[in-house]
Amino acid sequence: MAGRPLPDRPILPRRRPGEAIRSVRLPPASRLALLRDSSQERRPRGPGSMELPGPCDHPPPPWSELIPPDARVVLEVGCGEGLSAEAYRRRNPGVVYIGIEPDQGKAVQASRRVDRLVVGPADALLGPTPCLAPASVDCLILTRLIDGCPALDRTIDEACRLLATDGVLLAWTALAGDVADRWRARFEPRGMCLVDLEPWEPGRAPFDDGAACPEPHRTLRSILRLVRSDRQPSRLLLQTLAATPICSRIRTEEPDRALRTLPGVRTRTDYAVAPLLAERPGEARVLILQRSILGRRDLEGIRRFRQAGYLIVSEWDDDPSIFPEVATQEALTFRACHCVQTSTQPLAEVLRAFHPVVAVFPNRVFELPPRVLRRAEGPVSIVFAALNRENDWAEIMPALRRVLVDVKDAVRVDVVHDRAFFDALPPVPKTFRPFLPYADYVAVLQQSDIALLPLMPSRFNRCKSDLKYLECAALGVACLAAPTVYADSIRHGETGMVYRSPSEFEAMLRQLIADAALRQSLASAAYREVARSRMLGQVFRERYLWYEQMIARLPELDRDLCDRVPELA
Repeated sequence: MAGRPLPDRPILPRRRPGEAIRSVRLPPASRLALLRDSSQERRPRGPGSMELPGPCDHPPPPWSELIPPDARVVLEVGCGEGLSAEAYRRRNPGVVYIGIEPDQGKAVQASRRVDRLVVGPADALLGPTPCLAPASVDCLILTRLIDGCPALDRTIDEACRLLATDGVLLAWTALAGDVADRWRARFEPRGMCLVDLEPWEPGRAPFDDGAACPEPHRTLRSILRLVRSDRQPSRLLLQTLAATPICSRIRTEEPDRALRTLPGVRTRTDYAVAPLLAERPGEARVLILQRSILGRRDLEGIRRFRQAGYLIVSEWDDDPSIFPEVATQEALTFRACHCVQTSTQPLAEVLRAFHPVVAVFPNRVFELPPRVLRRAEGPVSIVFAALNRENDWAEIMPALRRVLVDVKDAVRVDVVHDRAFFDALPPVPKTFRPFLPYADYVAVLQQSDIALLPLMPSRFNRCKSDLKYLECAALGVACLAAPTVYADSIRHGETGMVYRSPSEFEAMLRQLIADAALRQSLASAAYREVARSRMLGQVFRERYLWYEQMIARLPELDRDLCDRVPELA
């Protein structure tokens, strides 16, 4: 997976854009019994054969939320119409996704969404086949209830054969009560570790403790997560106290969604008070304080978490000098934690003045929507979305006004958040929108052709990340950006345009408005760059490994913490 070399193992080749899906179809006589209505009683199969476990009235888990986002090869047994494949590919554009589906009608729909499709029963692929070699699958999903499968032992054997080392098997069961020992006895002699047996109810994100988790006796559904390994993975709770959903989405919520796909990991986010959660056997616990400005009134709560054995992490992604409370509270925001995580290297250098242990996790794109080509005809849409940036855009406003007056109705301007910017524009077609929910903000970007990203050189701005560029690139918007921050991300003339003076800004903006092909070229190259190297799924394990390293150092970090802030002892 990400961070490890791709093993030399034969797998199906990746489908090229525009290439038809390859479907492996069994002879008609072999699939007649499987192309019936799934509500009918299943016909008994011969001894030693495999079949998909029977249908269930309950909706299945959201499988795409459970697949690690760096899986190279995913096999879904019972892929239906391929909806899980479609959803998962947004997180992992480079995956090879293989589906098995016995229902002919569903297989037709799935063929548009998976890379390779086998139309037939489970043993069309879970058996000797040239399609997949042993140890070639990173995640294998059994989508039908596993209970009562008459050939379960062979299913497990074939899963072990196909799964790579540390590969994940996902399944679900309708058995009630404490049945972990039963499943452990079936899987572990075959080299599979049962890591999680999690009660689950529809509407609740699996392995997210933010909502009440049903007790095993109150639900008839549980998710099984197993790993092909001879050792149990580490167990980890990531508990976040976040400032607001707006600030936490990119820094903790989306990373949590990636991290909880790892067997043994569960997450929880709170926004007002962080409760002290019960300890589970063998589980390490991490408390992440996202943009939480700490004062002496908070030390008693921090001390309780420290005494309970938590690793306490400050998550901070802005220059602390703009928050006077940080200084007036003796920088306890950082000093009263075991370690600090942040978003950029320049910001890390600032934070190391307050704390010696700082890790950098750059912002990444969690989900990449399908690329949508803009129409060349019609007004060119220009977007500016920022707040309190007058010092950054004042220099280019005269040039922007000249361009807009000259092109008149050939453009329209969308302004989000910044009323002063909107009011400074000439009377051209323009729309002002106040602060927007994230989904509405994304909708505005998706309708835009050009994004303006001005940023003057200052300590505050140099600490910022290139998140605006990433958001635009992921949504197919061509960027015209200042060199501060963005020159390190944008390859000028290839993935965007970088201006270094107001006159360059004016010339480049005129060029972008006039040249639809240039806009499409820049946007397409930036989109490919994000898919290739700026996805969260490509690096999310770095956080997991860092948390493990910090937990291993916890006795040392704890001594240093108590030396810095003796009240926590």
